[in-house]
Amino acid sequence: MTAINKEKVYDQLRSYHVDAFPEVMSTDFMTTLRAEFATIEDAFVSMILGLVNGKTLFVDFTDKLTAFQKRIDDNASDRAETKDREQFTRKNKMLNEIMISARDYNFQLHRVRMAKAAKA
Repeated sequence: MTAINKEKVYDQLRSYHVDAFPEVMSTDFMTTLRAEFATIEDAFVSMILGLVNGKTLFVDFTDKLTAFQKRIDDNASDRAETKDREQFTRKNKMLNEIMISARDYNFQLHRVRMAKAAKA
């Protein structure tokens, strides 16, 4: 069952990365938000991959994702930024769904094996 759950998380990550950001964002503010989102995204993906492989524990990113979404919604004034805001919202929602799935699958840490003594 764990292998099936791992594959489901990997599929969600693949579909998340298919929806890539454009090379150039609409405004400087969107470029700044993209850089901030990249740090959240990198930490999140690293945690998920470590979790699925049994190397790290689950870390709840709900607060960071909610705060970022609030920041996107609070500064919704420029019409040129509408497409970028929609993409940020979509990607934020996808990260949240991946996090909920990974939490529900309850991946366990692998036990650390002790090194065997060399035979003389």
